[in-house]
Amino acid sequence: MCHTLACTASKIPESPKYIFEMIRPLRKYHFVIWCFWAVCLPIALGLAIIVQPQLPTNLRNVKNTFQAELKSMTDSTSLIRINVLKPISSPSCLVFSTVGNRDILLGKLDHQGPYTFIISNPKQDVILKLYDGIHKKTITSITLPLMDTQETRP
Repeated sequence: MCHTLACTASKIPESPKYIFEMIRPLRKYHFVIWCFWAVCLPIALGLAIIVQPQLPTNLRNVKNTFQAELKSMTDSTSLIRINVLKPISSPSCLVFSTVGNRDILLGKLDHQGPYTFIISNPKQDVILKLYDGIHKKTITSITLPLMDTQETRP
């Protein structure tokens, strides 16, 4: 038989396994530790919820971040060029084209640089909506006036 501060072991003659029993000081120490965690963990969870940083209400001033233009390519198609001048602060930036009451997903913006999208020739002004799909917010809207002149090709 093993006698230590932490446990006592007694060998059962029928089984080669040992049974460990808690002695009184270990049981008391174990109870104190459990009570400590029972009090501290809910307090820590509550504080974590309180001090959690809030998402920004506006993702960032996007006034000089995007440039867009609409050019007519043929009788049936037009080209939308979007130039992303500064890094996009949103992790997910989807581009929607709104003509009349129809929204069309054009694509995704994920880095700085130029993007081009081809749409059918609109009959009225095109509104580009840049939408953050993760935060479910519109980043910005850009109105592109309808161009009557067709781009000349050599």
